[in-house]
Amino acid sequence: MSLSLVFTILHHLRSCLHSIVSFVTGFTRNRHSQPSGLFFPLSTVQSLTFDNGVQVRIGKQIAEGGFSFVFEAVVVSDNGAALWSGDADMHADGKANSRNNTRKSRYALKRINCSDREVLQACRHEAGVHRSLPRHDNLMELLGLKFERDDHFNHSRGNATEEYNVCYMLFPLVEKSLRGEINERHLLQDSRSATFSQRRAFSTKEILAMFAGILDGISTMHQYNISHRDLKIENILLRERPTTYRDERHLSISAASARYTPILMDFGSAGPLSLQLNTRHAALSAIETAAQHTTLSYRPPELFEGGIRHDPMGKDVLDYGRVDVWSLGCVLFGMMHGCSPFEMEFVRTTDHRYDSNHMVDEIRIVECSQLRVLGEVPYPPWASLRNSLEPNVVKDASINGRYPLALYDFVRLMVCHDRRTRPDVKQVRARFCELYLGLVGEPWRDEKGMLGKDMRGEDEFDSLIANREFV
Repeated sequence: MSLSLVFTILHHLRSCLHSIVSFVTGFTRNRHSQPSGLFFPLSTVQSLTFDNGVQVRIGKQIAEGGFSFVFEAVVVSDNGAALWSGDADMHADGKANSRNNTRKSRYALKRINCSDREVLQACRHEAGVHRSLPRHDNLMELLGLKFERDDHFNHSRGNATEEYNVCYMLFPLVEKSLRGEINERHLLQDSRSATFSQRRAFSTKEILAMFAGILDGISTMHQYNISHRDLKIENILLRERPTTYRDERHLSISAASARYTPILMDFGSAGPLSLQLNTRHAALSAIETAAQHTTLSYRPPELFEGGIRHDPMGKDVLDYGRVDVWSLGCVLFGMMHGCSPFEMEFVRTTDHRYDSNHMVDEIRIVECSQLRVLGEVPYPPWASLRNSLEPNVVKDASINGRYPLALYDFVRLMVCHDRRTRPDVKQVRARFCELYLGLVGEPWRDEKGMLGKDMRGEDEFDSLIANREFV
C-alpha cells in the first residue's frame, strides 16, 4: 500500500470522526437547551394551569432523572391560593411575605412521563401523601397537581391504554441541599486531598439545630400516621434563613444557630406507620419493596432478607415509625461526617501536611453491605479518652473536627438493631431535648417556641450538670 493511499484513508477517517463529534455535540447542546424536545415540546407548552387554578409560565430545565424532568416556573396567576416559596422574603417575625412575593419567586415544576400504569399510580400515591400532610416548615409542600394526556409523548414511549400519561407537580424551588452543603464543606476529604485545608465541619449547635428541624418534620408525618421510609441525606433540602431574620436579637441561641431550615422531600416511598405481618406474603413484600425503594446504608436490619417473619396469629407488627428512627440516626451521623455510619470507618493516619510523627483522625469511605449494617455504629478514635478529656476539648467541631461523645451515644440510641427496643420518635424527641440542654446549656427553642418539654425535675438537671460524662 502506497503512502499516499494511507494518508487518504487517514484523512477520510478524520473527516468522519469530525462529523460524528459535531453531530453528538450539536445533539447534546440541543438536548440541554430543550432536553425533552422528543417528549416535551416546549414550543407547545409554555404555560400550565393546575387543579387549584394556579397558572405558571415554564422556564428552563434545571434537573433530569429517570422518567422525570424539573423546570423552573414563575406564577402567572395564583387564583387566590396562598403559595409558599423557598426564596420568599421574611418579616422580622419569621413569617414569609408570600402574597407580595408569589409572582417574584421561582418554583420547581416537575414533569413525570408515566410510561406505564405503575408510574402513574406512583405519582398518585406521592401526591396523596403530600395532600394528607399539613403545611409545615420542614416538609416539602405540593403547590399544584395536574394529570394530562400528551399524545406526542404517547407516540414515542407513552402508555396508550391509560387516560393520562403525564403528571405535573409544582413545588417551592429550594436550590440548596444537605448533600450539596456537605460536599461544599469537603467533609469527606482526607489529609492527602488538596482541599483538606478547606474542610469546614458543621458546629455542634448547627447540627443540633438542623436535626431538630428534621426531627420535627418526621414527627409531624408520624402524627398523621405516615412514615417516610426513605429518609437520607439526599432527601433533605436546605432553605437558608435571611440574615436580617437570623440576626434578630429577640431570637434564642437555638433559633439563631439555625442557619438553615431543613425540608424533607421525596414522599414516593411513604406509607402507613405500621404493617401487620400476619402472612408470609406481607413479610416478603415489605422486604422486597424496601430493597427496591430504599437506600441500603439507611435501611434497618428488619428490612433485609430474613429480618422479619410472618406471625399467623397476627400479633407481630412492622413499625415503620421505628424504621424512620433508624434512618434519623444515620442522617445525624451523616451531618457529622458526611455519610452513613455503614459506609465509612474511622482511621488514624499520618497528616501528610506535616511530618510523619503528626497523626490525624480521618474517615475512610467503604462499600456498604448487609454485614456492615449488622455491625455497631463506630465510635471515633478519641472515644477511648472519654474519661480523661477536658470538657471543652470536643465542645465544638470547628476547633478540631471532634464532636461531643454524647452525640455518638444519641446516634446509637436511634440506630438500635432490635426493632422492638428501638425508641419511637416521641422518645427520640424527649432525649434530644435532654441532649440539647446538656450540650448547649439552654432548652431547645425554635422561633415558634419550645420543640419539646423537658420532663426532668430540677434535681435531675443539677445532677446532669455535675456529671461531665455527656462531653
